[in-house]
Amino acid sequence: MKRLLWQFLPIPAQLQMRCSPVLTYHACYARCPRNVAEADNISPQHLFDQVSWLQRRYRFVSIDEFCQAKKRRGLAAVTFDDGYKSVMEAALPVLRTLGIPCTIFVNTASLEKKMFWRHKVVYIMQSGVGEECERAFLSTRRLGDGFYRDLKNPANNSLIVEQETDAFLASRGLTVNGCDYLMDDRSWFRRDPLVWYGNHSHNHYVLSSLSRQEQTDEIGKTKALVASVPGIQVSEVFSLPFGEAHHLNDDTLAAVKEFGYRALLMNQGGMNGKHLAKRYGLPVVERFSPYEGPVDIQLKKEICRWLVRRLRT
Repeated sequence: MKRLLWQFLPIPAQLQMRCSPVLTYHACYARCPRNVAEADNISPQHLFDQVSWLQRRYRFVSIDEFCQAKKRRGLAAVTFDDGYKSVMEAALPVLRTLGIPCTIFVNTASLEKKMFWRHKVVYIMQSGVGEECERAFLSTRRLGDGFYRDLKNPANNSLIVEQETDAFLASRGLTVNGCDYLMDDRSWFRRDPLVWYGNHSHNHYVLSSLSRQEQTDEIGKTKALVASVPGIQVSEVFSLPFGEAHHLNDDTLAAVKEFGYRALLMNQGGMNGKHLAKRYGLPVVERFSPYEGPVDIQLKKEICRWLVRRLRT
């Protein structure tokens, strides 16, 4: 019960304005399809309800403008990770109605018609063969956090995780169908004054599990592919896959800076204040992923999380 007390705490308007939210969404389906995690989906109606509520209290800007702003008081931003087609089909019409800009951070392996490895993992979990898959792994280790969390732990190299996942599916004769959810050709990159496109790495691997050269390749491929699409607005911000502190290391930060990115997006929850933390001289922006439901309670939780962090530092 004590952990829920923050839901009933009033948040002064002055404090609310000082806490600048950046939202992370992924897919946008009225009904979440197979092989997509429920936690990665927001329905168009809930998206409308959440951003329209926030729009009455904040001014939405692009994530690049948010990062570069000298004063973030009263600002907010919307981002989408991975590059789901449903964002173009269902989320953008909602945002256009409200005049809200957004940035779509893409994983460009889908442009090579490669299936998103996380969808294969969700298929295994939804099919009830996660335990069997774990037993079949030769190099991917159990770490005690559960099947999915173990696979995104940097102790397990993401290249090996995907190779062993594919080997398991092949050995059991399992075929993952209906996973063409990500933007898989350039026609999905559409010119729109409200839309920017950014780098979320090529394969959405855990970057800190890879070598320096592998990380450089992951970031560089997506930078080059996005830059080669004519006429679109390109973000100078990098969105870290998975977005927690252990999902990057010094090699990640060096590669991000090497490619000229001006800020780093994390996804650890919380808000952003007047001054952004910096890593390797890169401003770090925190985001949170709203679940379906009223966003006001979720906002209170993230403000409390931000305040706790400030007190600790």
